[in-house]
Amino acid sequence: MLVKELVNEVRKRAKGKRIEKVAIGISYVGVVNELNGMGVAFVFRDQLGYHCEVSEYAGEMPKEAEKLLDLALSSNPLDSSVGIATINSFCKPEKYEKGDLLDLLDVRRGDVVGMVGYFGPFIKRLKDRVKEIYVFEKGVFDVPFVYPDWAAELLLPKVDVAIITGTSVINKTIDHLLDLASNARSIAVVSPSTPLIAEPFFKRGVNILSGVLVKDVNLAFKIIVEGGGTIKLNKAVEKVNIVRD
Repeated sequence: MLVKELVNEVRKRAKGKRIEKVAIGISYVGVVNELNGMGVAFVFRDQLGYHCEVSEYAGEMPKEAEKLLDLALSSNPLDSSVGIATINSFCKPEKYEKGDLLDLLDVRRGDVVGMVGYFGPFIKRLKDRVKEIYVFEKGVFDVPFVYPDWAAELLLPKVDVAIITGTSVINKTIDHLLDLASNARSIAVVSPSTPLIAEPFFKRGVNILSGVLVKDVNLAFKIIVEGGGTIKLNKAVEKVNIVRD
């Protein structure tokens, strides 16, 4: 399981380390460790339920990094987001390329592109460059090429290029999605939630990992606490990509 491999990899870096603060906003979780490394992860707020206690750790969040790390394996979506944000707080890749994923991804005219998650800016750039786009997303969109998430079972094995949201690491669907996309020539995993740890992804066929490095910890934390989403968060982070050789 990919998430277990990520946890095991980061455990060595997190051993004996403490978490300074945790922010749980309506769009993102932010975790800052004692080294001033910060990681973020998406909040599946539509899956949090309607009961009074969303997080059992509220007010008494563990300070040991290893304890928060283990939350990445939780079946609770919010706890899992905290765990993935903790993983991301310890991600400091030595080699990466700055910039937008589509400037690096091998996309050709005539390609069929499958996109797990609705990435509006990507769709705008790709729609006139490729033969067809399949977007798999929950909810109803009045757009011809958007399909329900379950349609990935039927269509993702047929694509030339697969772009998969990094939030699939949080909800543990990443392994299955990569299996479905295994016929694709190019596979990318992208989002601010993407753990920038290459090997577990690359050995499963991923060509590019696209995520973020937090450059302004104080601003990023403030944005999350005050309910900011991706557009606001972009002011405090840098988009980076790890490309498989």
